[in-house]
Amino acid sequence: MKGISVGQRALIAAGVTVFLWASAFIVIRTAGEHYAPGALALGRLLAGSAVLLALLTHLWVL
Repeated sequence: MKGISVGQRALIAAGVTVFLWASAFIVIRTAGEHYAPGALALGRLLAGSAVLLALLTHLWVL
């Protein structure tokens, strides 16, 4: 990513964040019809923990 400026990287990161945040509502609404609220909360917690662990592991290795 040497050719991409810091401003462009920030814009890409913001776009990806907004896209993922917006799509989460669709997934939660669809999954809410099939799972109990507690199971949904646990799933979201586990998914978020897995992403944070992957990011921390990646940053620690670098």
